[in-house]
Amino acid sequence: MGRRANGSGFVTRVMCAVAGMIPASASAGPADGTTTPTAVAAPPAEAPPAEAPPAEPTGAATQPPAPANLPEPPTTAEAATATAHAPGPPAAETISPDMLDAGQPNAAPPAATAAKAAPVVTSAPSAADEEEMELEAELRSADRFHPTTNPGRLSLVARGMFANAGSGSLPGGRFGGVSIDLGQSWNRFGYAVTASALGGRFGLSQSGTREINGLIGVGPTVGLGRLAIIGNGFLDLRVGYDIFYGVMNRRDTSTNVSTNSFDLSPSKSVIPHGPRVRVDLGLMSQDASRRRFHGCGLSMGYQALVGSARGPMPTTHMLTFGIVYWMG
Repeated sequence: MGRRANGSGFVTRVMCAVAGMIPASASAGPADGTTTPTAVAAPPAEAPPAEAPPAEPTGAATQPPAPANLPEPPTTAEAATATAHAPGPPAAETISPDMLDAGQPNAAPPAATAAKAAPVVTSAPSAADEEEMELEAELRSADRFHPTTNPGRLSLVARGMFANAGSGSLPGGRFGGVSIDLGQSWNRFGYAVTASALGGRFGLSQSGTREINGLIGVGPTVGLGRLAIIGNGFLDLRVGYDIFYGVMNRRDTSTNVSTNSFDLSPSKSVIPHGPRVRVDLGLMSQDASRRRFHGCGLSMGYQALVGSARGPMPTTHMLTFGIVYWMG
């Protein structure tokens, strides 16, 4: 009986639930007036409780509730064992200093290092620069040797020379001596008085009994002046006319063979004369502190004796060669 009462109660609850789910129109009874069981209305659902407003924060920090079932903290021995067996951080790779330097291509070296490392670049002078330097040197030389004021300066030319003389069918002869020009020079002209002294032997007869043993001469000379100075050297052309005094002696034909000597007796002297031309060339001194210009070089010339103002004298030609000192 008890079980049946329980079963009837369960059926009743199911039916009440189904009746609540069926709409009201469906729950109305049929038109024929038969009665149907009346469904029991379900109790109204309770409204959810309103949420409480959030609590205002207070000065004290609110501790969160401790979670349940947390593992107990390890003991000191267990922590030490875990630390010893824990894997350490990966070892840092060794970096080469070269790689560090290469990794900073834009790093500027210190000023001192850059100054030492920077090479000194010297460019070779171009052809235009060399020509300009040569032109400046020529201008300085021109201003020094050829001043625009064109002053007249003392001119001195000294030569030591050797002369070879000849005259047609005569035996001829040779001389040696000196020649000095003393005068004044300008930028394009110069004049001087030339003095010459030569000693030697020049035969005037086929038999060799008459000979000239010395020539002492003087004459006027004109030249190029300071125009003869070209760059660092000089090339001077000078012409003149000389009058000589010829010392003539007579040779005694009765020569002493044992002593190989002969006697000379004075004879009538001659006064030959003739034109002269000489070319002097050499190098100039570069000492700018000196007031005068000095140079040394070679001298070549030609001297002609076209006649004699006293006594007979055949036409004679002499070629001269020697050294020269030039001052202007």
